[in-house]
Amino acid sequence: NWEHGETKKKQMLNVMKFLSPKQQEIEANETKKEFKPIETFALGTIMKTEYPPVKEIIKDLMTPGLFYFAAKPKMGKSFFVLQVAYAIATGGKFLDKQATQGQALMLCYEDHAPRIKSRAALMKLQPNDNLEFAFMSAKMGQGFEEQVIHWVESKPNPQLIVVDTYGRSHDASGRGSDAYEVGQQRIDRIQREMLSRDVCMVFVTHDKKAQNKDKLNNMTGTNAQQGQDGNWRLDKSNRADTRAATSFTFIGRDLANQNFLLRQDDIFHWNFVAENKQQSTEDTDN
Repeated sequence: NWEHGETKKKQMLNVMKFLSPKQQEIEANETKKEFKPIETFALGTIMKTEYPPVKEIIKDLMTPGLFYFAAKPKMGKSFFVLQVAYAIATGGKFLDKQATQGQALMLCYEDHAPRIKSRAALMKLQPNDNLEFAFMSAKMGQGFEEQVIHWVESKPNPQLIVVDTYGRSHDASGRGSDAYEVGQQRIDRIQREMLSRDVCMVFVTHDKKAQNKDKLNNMTGTNAQQGQDGNWRLDKSNRADTRAATSFTFIGRDLANQNFLLRQDDIFHWNFVAENKQQSTEDTDN
């Protein structure tokens, strides 16, 4: 029936494809799925096995895998992640916690080299070839994964990749589909790749305008982001009040939850002030 559905040209192509034995063979091969049984491990075997301790890229604050770092706009997130990356590049400390020295890559989609130079000068950082920057990359699912894996495998001791921001690392495809499913599909492979290579990838994101009592629900994106290996969050009721301390929350899978009060100094470094004892247990409940 040529009057319904697609154009005549497309319908004719469909008929030709149907009549083509070669095309039928190709399609049949594409639909075949190789069966692979699930690999299982007995509880007794697991309990008797000696596993290495969890690698801490930053003591008490960072492990390999996938992390999300969220805060309201203009809270100092870019200075924060640059300070983290520099601590790893130099083998220094971040918030008084020791960092493992190695290579770090920052994908700064919203910046350019002159701005990085200016920011580094404000923070009085010294040149260090362990810390690298890129300002463009492929999108997730379109070559991004291959690019970051190539970077990791080209370095002698890679530790960290910062993606600033998560929203700019992927396109808008998938709208209208289940948001959780789309979000999980985007990050599933990259999480597994980072874990298998003992590298941490930190996605920088923003808070939603509408605030929620559960702090993690304030992150822009879906609940798929909350189920990863770690979440960092900066929070302050009044961003304009430079005298007030900022709350920093860490919720992770393999390390104890942390909540500190921080303050930026006159060279834009974030510094530990005290433990935040007023933080409700609800905010840090797994």
